[in-house]
Amino acid sequence: MKRTSAYLWKVSRRNIPGLPECPPYLSEPAYAKIVFNHCHACLKKNVKIIF
Repeated sequence: MKRTSAYLWKVSRRNIPGLPECPPYLSEPAYAKIVFNHCHACLKKNVKIIF
């Protein structure tokens, strides 16, 4: 993942009402993995790699 795509994660996260800000000690993808328990594209649980 490129650092230049970080803004996409932030914009996407902000589209979810009531979702708290990402803690400073986590990356946006790491936070998404904690918040969502499955991949919304393929519906698999415990996704290890985030693209």
